[in-house]
Amino acid sequence: MDCSGGEKLKKKKILIIIITFALILVIGNLSIVFSDEDDNGGEDQHSLEETEHEELALAELFVDTNNQDFNPVYYEYTTEDGGNGKYFEIYAKRFEYAPNIIKVNLGDEVRIKLISTDVTHGIYLDGYELKTQANPGSDGSLSFVADKPGRYTFRCSVTCGEFHPYMIGYLEVEPNLTFLIFAGLAIIIGIISFTIIHKKKEEVKK
Repeated sequence: MDCSGGEKLKKKKILIIIITFALILVIGNLSIVFSDEDDNGGEDQHSLEETEHEELALAELFVDTNNQDFNPVYYEYTTEDGGNGKYFEIYAKRFEYAPNIIKVNLGDEVRIKLISTDVTHGIYLDGYELKTQANPGSDGSLSFVADKPGRYTFRCSVTCGEFHPYMIGYLEVEPNLTFLIFAGLAIIIGIISFTIIHKKKEEVKK
């Protein structure tokens, strides 16, 4: 009886440890996803907040979403290791990007092709510290893994005219909902299994 009771106690401890570990994993990911965007590549968020709305308002003055010169390509693909990837073409023209907002999920592999339609333009991605540039007829490219959640500014890195400072766009790295859903389901299944096993043991004792 003592040995049997000891084995049952060990099994309960192991199950509790598994559930606790899963909870810690999900809570840790949630804390990253819903944390403030203060950690944006080491930039001072207060200074960004003071200028972001002004920059976006001025940039929108130059963005013509119906511009027929822009026909950007976008598609999703599967990486060699089975992960998710997103490919974007970004057209650059004084003083705008099209599209000027791109959205990806946390953990996605991201490929960007920069195409200039007039003069030399560049992209510098804040937070990821990546850059490239494109000349008319000679495209630039970026490739990286979106491993930092939040909203990041990308801006032209080559002076292209008087409104050059306002040629900006945004990369939005959103939470990986698929992972969170499966992790949550795993925890729920674990709790239900533990409850059923515990009830059956109680019934046997009675």
